[in-house]
Formats: sequence, structure tokens, C-alpha cells
Amino acid sequence: MKYNMKWKELGPAYLAGICGAAGSVLGKLSGMPFIENFMILRLLCVLLMITVNTYVLTLFMRALHQSGSTLLATVVTNASSFLSSAIFGYLFFEETSSLLWWLGLLFIIGGLLLIVQDEKPGNKNNDMYKTLDKDKHD
Repeated sequence: MKYNMKWKELGPAYLAGICGAAGSVLGKLSGMPFIENFMILRLLCVLLMITVNTYVLTLFMRALHQSGSTLLATVVTNASSFLSSAIFGYLFFEETSSLLWWLGLLFIIGGLLLIVQDEKPGNKNNDMYKTLDKDKHD
């Protein structure tokens, strides 16, 4: 299986991660003390959370289809979700993330870059794929 993809083709995976983080924000907002007295606003947050999470599934399925790899779509979606949750947490709830958390995110993104890098001729992985394909036909 090849991971030769253009970054723009991974748009649904990025959006799935962003929407997943947005759904979490809506869920957290629905339980905030300043919303507890406004039942309609609370219900609206819950309904929006359900809608956004449904959209996450739609985008993730599209990402799986476009990428041809469950690993690639999952890693991109998770990296996007982690980054979005940090940004949304800071913007909406004034949360801060530790240095260790950011280091973990960098490792996730670094792993993502390793996964989606273009394969070069003569790469050991290319030889492995050729061997696997040959074994299938024998």
C-alpha cells in the first residue's frame, strides 16, 4: 500500500479532527454553570454537538475512502483533533497545555510526516511491496 498523497487530498481528515474538537467544545459548553439556567441554550449546544459529531463520521469516512489507508486517515484526523482541541481550549476556556503535551503533539505530527512521505525509488519499503505483490501472484 502506497502513501503517495497530496496534502490537499487529506482535507476531510483535517476537517474531521477540527469538527471533533468543536463537538467536544459544544459538549463542554452545555454543562457550563452560566448555561445551566437556560434550558433551550443547553439543548441547542447538545443538538449541535450531535450534529457536528455526525459530520465528523461523514468526513472521516470520506477521508478513509480518499486516502485508501485507515492508518493515514486516522493519524491525520487525530493530529488535527489534538491541535484543534488545544486552540479551542485556549480560546473558549483559557486552558493552557504543558510542554510535555506539546512535545507529544510534535511526535504525532512527526510520525504523520514519516507515514505520508513520498516513497523514493530504491527505498527498502518499495522492495518490500514488490516482494509482497510477487508473493500474491505466485
